[in-house]
Amino acid sequence: MRVVADSWAFVVLPKDESARLPRRGRITVGGTINGQDFQALLEPDGQRSHWQRINKELL
Repeated sequence: MRVVADSWAFVVLPKDESARLPRRGRITVGGTINGQDFQALLEPDGQRSHWQRINKELL
């Protein structure tokens, strides 16, 4: 995970996990971070994986 300017971070999915997704483009996912449920858009990273932006509230 990389934190940017103390306001958000991004996480890059491992390529093998990204490959399990139903498509290579943008996809909406849900889960839990720090005990909080969330829904987010995963973006393709151009390296055959996806990344997700995590806002300050979830950090």
